[in-house]
Amino acid sequence: RDDVKEPSTKRSKLGGVPSSSNKSSSTAQPKVNSSMPPLLNLGKLIRGTLVKRPSATIKSPYVADVSLFQGKKKSSTTTVLAHAPSLDVGGMCVAGSDVYLSKRNGEGKTSHSIQLVSGAPLTTTAGDSSGNGVLVGAHPRL
Repeated sequence: RDDVKEPSTKRSKLGGVPSSSNKSSSTAQPKVNSSMPPLLNLGKLIRGTLVKRPSATIKSPYVADVSLFQGKKKSSTTTVLAHAPSLDVGGMCVAGSDVYLSKRNGEGKTSHSIQLVSGAPLTTTAGDSSGNGVLVGAHPRL
């Protein structure tokens, strides 16, 4: 019939995914549009390991001692005071946790603020681990 139109393959404005295709939606992979700005930019983050919360010097639960990484190795000599605005993030922000910090602007007694905490690796129902932990927002403004 002449009045039946083929599905359009024009790109939608919402991320470069075709607006309709003959493939099922479960197999269609969205294409990443590199010209789109990120949803959230945290700036430069510094990786560290949480040593103690509350800090040994300031007994507030909102302050933690964090050992910073130098390159890919943890530096045992560089320990900073970090603001922990979400306390222990449901048991994730405890001693030994990998955290990602931003520098603070000199106000207050802490030099850094915890932005993200690395959670446990994801596991499948068979018990296999992907090996990669998930990053969880540790700041209320995220």
